[in-house]
Formats: sequence, C-alpha cells, structure tokens
Amino acid sequence: MEGPVVKRAKLLTPLATGDDWTNWYKSLGLLEEILLTGCLCRIETIQLHRPILSALLELDLKVSSINFSLDYTLLFISTVKLLCELAVSQRGVGFICSKVSEIATSVSTDEEIWETLLQLLSSSDKFVSYSSSKCLTSLLLWTRVPHVSQIFDVLLDSVVTIVGNPLQVAHSLEVIRSIIEHNDEDEHPLQLLGSGLHGNCNPKPQCTKIEVDSDNCDIEVKDISIKALESWWTRLVTKFKSLMSNYEDQYEYSIITFLSLWQAIVSVKSNLDVVDTKHFYLQVESFVSHLNSALPPVLWKKLLDVFNEILCYGSTLSLQDSLPEEPCNLAHLILRCVKSRQFLQGVPFNRSFSSFGGTCWIQADDSKWESELPSCQEGSAFGNSIESMMNQRLSYIPVKPLVYEEALPSSSNRTSLFGSSGQAPLHTQAIQPRTISSNIPKIPLATIGEKLVAESNSSTIYIGPTPFAVVSTEEKEDLESGDMPLLQKVVLLILKCVAVTVRETKEEGDSSDEEEEPEEAGGGQRSPTDSDFNDMVIIERSVREVFEHVDTYIKSILPYHPATPICQWIVKLFSDQDDALVEAMLCALDSFTSFIGRIDITTDFYQQLNPVTTFMSFAETISEDKAVIVDLLIGNETCFLLYLLRLLKYISKNWEKFRTTCGRDLEKIIGLFIRLKMSLVNSPHFPYNIDPIIRLLEVCENSYESSSNNLIS
Repeated sequence: MEGPVVKRAKLLTPLATGDDWTNWYKSLGLLEEILLTGCLCRIETIQLHRPILSALLELDLKVSSINFSLDYTLLFISTVKLLCELAVSQRGVGFICSKVSEIATSVSTDEEIWETLLQLLSSSDKFVSYSSSKCLTSLLLWTRVPHVSQIFDVLLDSVVTIVGNPLQVAHSLEVIRSIIEHNDEDEHPLQLLGSGLHGNCNPKPQCTKIEVDSDNCDIEVKDISIKALESWWTRLVTKFKSLMSNYEDQYEYSIITFLSLWQAIVSVKSNLDVVDTKHFYLQVESFVSHLNSALPPVLWKKLLDVFNEILCYGSTLSLQDSLPEEPCNLAHLILRCVKSRQFLQGVPFNRSFSSFGGTCWIQADDSKWESELPSCQEGSAFGNSIESMMNQRLSYIPVKPLVYEEALPSSSNRTSLFGSSGQAPLHTQAIQPRTISSNIPKIPLATIGEKLVAESNSSTIYIGPTPFAVVSTEEKEDLESGDMPLLQKVVLLILKCVAVTVRETKEEGDSSDEEEEPEEAGGGQRSPTDSDFNDMVIIERSVREVFEHVDTYIKSILPYHPATPICQWIVKLFSDQDDALVEAMLCALDSFTSFIGRIDITTDFYQQLNPVTTFMSFAETISEDKAVIVDLLIGNETCFLLYLLRLLKYISKNWEKFRTTCGRDLEKIIGLFIRLKMSLVNSPHFPYNIDPIIRLLEVCENSYESSSNNLIS
C-alpha cells in the first residue's frame, strides 16, 4: 500500500539585497512597458519569471513581514493585473500570444501569489488593498484552477467575520462585484493602443499566436461566484442590515459596495440566469424600512438604485404578461409606505429649502408639526403694500406639507386634486392655518394658490406656493442645493411601483394596454367581470392617494405652479436624465391606459395623468427636434421605442382626445410627427425594423388631414 504523498519541501533562498530589489524593480518596469505592445515573444522566459515569481519568495505571507518597498509592491500588483487583463482581452477575440498565455497561466497557478494578494487585502494602506482587489479580479477571470470556489469562500468569510477593517470588507466584495459586472464585449483600453490581436508586435521574431476557446470562459467564473454568494447570502444580508440599523460613518463604503454588488446581481445587464438570481430577491423587502431619516443621502440613493433595478419596468416588466411575485410585493410595500406619509417625509432632499411661499423645513419624523407665522405689526410686510409683502422673505417653520387654501364656505364644496370629495384635500388636512386678528389690507380674492391673505373679521393667513411669489437669489441657491438625483430616484421608484401594481391586475390573456378601447373622460366601460371592476376601483383609489401625496410633496420643495399636473412636472423633473425621463413617461402612460375601458375615469384624473400632455411637455423640452427622437430610437440606453410605440397606438385610438388636448399646439406636434416620419423613411440603415413606428405616424398624419378637411367642409 502506497503511503501518503510527500509534500515538496519549500526552497529557502538567501535574503535579497538592495541590488536585487533594484534589478527586480527595473525588470518589472520593463515588463510593464512590453505588455502594452500586446506581445511577449521577444522576451526570454527567464526574464519574465524572475520579477513576477521570485520577488515574492521573501514574503512570510504576513502583511507585517513584507520587506520590500511600497512602490515595488504596487508595481508588482499592477504588473500582474496588466498581464492577466491582456490575457483575458486576447482570449476574448479567440487568439492569444503564446508567451502571454504561458506566463499568465504560471502566475495564476502559483499558490503563493494567491495567498499574498489575499493577505494584501487587509493592508492598512488603502492603495495596496484596492490594487490587490483589482488584481484578484483579473486573476479570477483568467484562472483555470479547479478550486476557484474556495477563493470566493475565503473572500466572503472575511466579509462576514471581520469587524474592525471595513476597507478589507469593501474590497473583498469589490472583487466579486467586478467579476459579475465584467463584460468581455466592451472594448479593452489595450485594444485602443493597438495591442491584442492586432498589436504592434516586434517583427523579429513574429508573435506566435495560438487559437483558444473564447466561449463561456467568463460565464463559468460568474456562475461560480453566484453559487458562492447564494450559500453566504443570508449571513451577508444579516450583517449589513445590522450595519445599516446601527449606522456609523466608517461603514459607509462597505455598505455602498454591498448594495452595488446586489444591484449588479439583479441587473438585467449582468446576463445571469433568472433561476440563479431568484434567491437574491427574497429579503429585499426587509430593507425598505431602512429608508428613513437616519440613513445618509448617499445610502438612500444606492438602496433606491437596488429597488429601481429590481423594478426594471422599462426593460423587462413592461414586456411581461405575468409579472414575478417578488417585484410586485416590493411595489406593494413601497406604495403602502408612501400612503402612510412616512416614506416621503424621511427623504433627505434638503431640510433647509425654499418654496414659492418662503423658506420651509420639513422634519423627518411624524410626530408634532407646528407653524410659526410672523406677527402682523404696523410697518411690517403685512402692514404695508402687497409689493413689499412679495419682496419680504417670510420666515416660518411649517413642518407638514404646506397649506394653500382659502376659507371656503363648507368642506363639501372643496375639490381634491383628482376629483370632488366630501373631505378636504390631503394638503389641507395636514395642518390648520393659524387665525390671527389684525388689520390686514383688503386684497382681491382669486383661486386657490393665488392669494396670501384673505380678509374677514377674523382674518386667516395662508402659506404655500403662489403664482406671483418672488424667489430671491438666496432662495434660489437653497433650491439648487437640494439633492435632485435623490429626488429623481424617489419619484421614479414610485412611478414604477404604481405601473407594476396596475399592470399586475390585468387578467390573464387580456389584450395589451395600448390596444384597449378608448373611453371619454368622465365616463367609461366596465370590464366583463365584476371582480376585475372592483379590483380596478380599489387600485384606482390607491393610485389617486399615492399621486396626491407625491404631488403635494414635490410642490412643497420645488418651485412648480400649484396647477401644474403630474404628467407635466415629471418631464421638468427628469429633463436632465434621458433614461429616467423616458422610463417615467412610460410608467405614467401604462398606469393611465390600464384603466381605460375598465372603470370610470374622472376628468381630474384624466388631466393629471394625460399622456398627451406629457408628450407635449417632452416635445417642448427638446424644441420639437426630430433628431433627438431619432437618437433616442437608435440608442439602447432608453426604452423610448416602447414608449413611442404605445403612445402612438393610444393616439390612433383616441384621436379626438389627442386633438383636444393639443389645442393650438396640434400643428406643432403633427409637424414633429411628419418630420420624424420623413427622417425614418430616409434612414435605410436603421439598426432594426422601424416600420411599425412609420405606419403609426402615417395613421396620425391621415387622421389630422381628415379632421382638417372636415373643419373646412
């Protein structure tokens, strides 16, 4: 019987001298320069092994015992990283320099290099730790060692167990995140320098390239990392939930890296199998409660990115007939939080900002809300003219959503945002205006939001956005200091939740939203079943309540006119982010059209979510430039093709509504459609079949000509 395999004795080498380190440093620098050419054929093999492998023999595999300089450490790590990146890049095109393959393989199979890099992750020097994480990523993408899963287990174990080194935790997660997000279709920087397959190799000798299998190399490493994450996921979620509940600034980078990893896993761009990623949706709802005032804005945005990625409406959910359970449950939970008013009050947009009526501070908690009004003394703004009152910056501390109403005879005559109701509007129920007795000059009354002061025996001061309010330079600076990207993510998430919830209620086998029969505003047709009708009525009430909360909140922190409908201010809000703008318009369009033909739609609800008004605002934003629309149709960054297709179908089915909504701007919109059609017809090399859009544009053009002829006759 054969005995156990005898381990090979470790070779001991004498301590390296200063001249040795100098020579190795020069050799590494020379190797790094030659790697940029994409070929190592003109370098002797012995010259390559010495700086890469021999330099590490002095390590005792402990960071504290590293006895060579920091510069050499960083140069060594960057050289190994460059070597593996070059090998991965050339493998992606099917051919690789034989010497590059040989040396990269020898490096990836050396256990001491792996152990050294894993140890360097815990270095107190942030540059060494970060460089080691990037080098490990390149090694893992190239390596073909059989025990790669053990390396992932070591990384994840350090994430779960290590407490006092948040930098190591973050960089360990960064290794896995970079592997999941790796895409070999992107053009590598080395290819821009003329390296790789068409590199500037020295003709003496010619570069010897070998053919390799470029399929499934990176996918295999991704699958191994996903399986390793799945076994550790519950422990990871538990740890980072605890870190977010007991937040400290030192853990911010670690939490951001974890959320970025989560976003990469659930992203459609990662091209991971749906079955493999289903496990990572299970505990997402438990993180909604962490969106509160205690969480800093940067973590708010990262967590919102995760939720928005799960609710990938524009790229995935809007095209599915049967929606997955996990995104729907997440959407329901977020909408319940919005209706409870705790979600929006905790958004850290800006706790010192200005609105139309003056400065305002919205507190985060839902406890007591008070209002302090300036006293009306002689010589003050209220004792003088209306001009001085408009120029006076009113200082107060209201804390619930601002109140802008007039003293109406009775609550039954009040009209809510989306229709008539016996109850006061949402924003009038938030706080009651304080009544004071003072001699206030008579000011003509106007509609709601058009007055600041109403005279009576017991006069009431109303605070809120007014069309004629003056915004000072200081107030403008306060407005600009708000976190607009955060606000955009919040509103987009709510729009996605509404669209997913409404779409979820569609009956199986029902026709698509854009193919529903049109109905007139204020009337409609009931669906064939009473249960579907009752469900849609309940959902419509919930949607109205959600949009009322969002509309009140947005108008309390941004200088939007009180009469601006939601379908119009979403274009203004997302005007600087084309991908978010298009997805927001698609969500609003689908949310509206899902109710058509199924329940009665009130006139106010129609005006607030009118998709034609949204497109008119969009056309005005781009100055009716058809080139912008063509760019959006060609690019793959947005879902504009799906949006335009559904919008044109809606217009073709509801031409009279479209014509009425456009009014004087009908010729502008039709002219934009005609120019767009001509541009698409004259583009024979369009990347996909654009004929459906062209046919719908022709339908709109024919409808316009027919209606014009009828008016003439």
